[in-house]
Amino acid sequence: MQAFMITGESMPNEAGPGCETYAGTLVRRGEAVAMVTATGTHTKSGRSAELVCTAHVVSSQQKAIFRVVRNLAGLNGLITVVLIGYARDSHGAAAAGSRSRNFRVGGCLRVRPG
Repeated sequence: MQAFMITGESMPNEAGPGCETYAGTLVRRGEAVAMVTATGTHTKSGRSAELVCTAHVVSSQQKAIFRVVRNLAGLNGLITVVLIGYARDSHGAAAAGSRSRNFRVGGCLRVRPG
């Protein structure tokens, strides 16, 4: 008796000499000598796996997630450009302000007397 798990048959079938069985078959009683006739994508389970691998359908949820990620990446790029511009402007102002009597310590503006 055998039941084919991969092909979806749940009821046991009788098998005898010359009967073809598939990988994943459960043998409930008896013994057998088998000969491998196909491997890989040439088997029923291999063809099923090949179809799953080649099928590529983008769901609406994936599209929404990709759109959010793209928008966040754009926002990050914009923030980076603004921060770089601010840093360059602050660096230029600090270099120009080093000649004056005012200086910054820990982010606070200190004024030198006299």
